[in-house]
Amino acid sequence: MTNEQQLDVQALLDGELSVRKARRVAEMTLRDPDAASLHAGLKSIRETLVQGAPRPILAQSREFYWSGIRRGIQELERQGEPRSAVALGWRRALWPIAAMAVCFLVVWLRNPAENGGAADASADTLMVETTQSGCDAATYQDQADGATLVWFSTDQEAPPTREF
Repeated sequence: MTNEQQLDVQALLDGELSVRKARRVAEMTLRDPDAASLHAGLKSIRETLVQGAPRPILAQSREFYWSGIRRGIQELERQGEPRSAVALGWRRALWPIAAMAVCFLVVWLRNPAENGGAADASADTLMVETTQSGCDAATYQDQADGATLVWFSTDQEAPPTREF
């Protein structure tokens, strides 16, 4: 039995064949024992699946179920906004304010000289050192922050700038 014949037997059970082709496949299942065996097996599987499928049983009618949902919504509307949503709104507003306050304190404590605090004179000095023209490096030192930056340049031409 070929694959096409097997598919025809399955299509016969599913009711997917034209009348003429269904008659030919039915005759084939009567003559060919392999086709008859396949037909019986597929039919048995189909019946088992149909009988074994659970059927949903609702304890309540549809109208009673939806009227309960409607009553619950109306009760919530009468009570107003739930308390948990109000508390959540305050927490959402409090986090950004607290974060901004912490950032402000960090910046204020980091730079006391700019905020009216006492600082020694050496912390305000910045030193910029550049080399002779034609050299390839420039240095910048900030003693207040303890930072040193060194720029290196190449002899290549600078890339063109784009204007927007």
